Amino acid sequence: FTRAAATPGNDEEVNPDECLHGELVVYSKGSRIYVESRLTEETTIHIVNASGALMRVFTIQPGQTIETWVAPGIYIVNKKKLSVGRNA
Repeated sequence: FTRAAATPGNDEEVNPDECLHGELVVYSKGSRIYVESRLTEETTIHIVNASGALMRVFTIQPGQTIETWVAPGIYIVNKKKLSVGRNA
């Protein structure tokens, strides 16, 4: 992810997470992952299992809450670790 700098020909590296204002609230109940956006702009959500396999990708809008079913296990949701299932 790059952002054009003021001087032509120069690019400044930008961490996309630093560009977001607000927060994502991520939690689980049963076999469902909930993602609540308190951000000021839309963002892409990536859900990855403990083996590193990409399980879900979706875009969430400001103020939106999305619920998705997954098998019990450990997941990473946009860099946040989450336990889902019987022992959650």
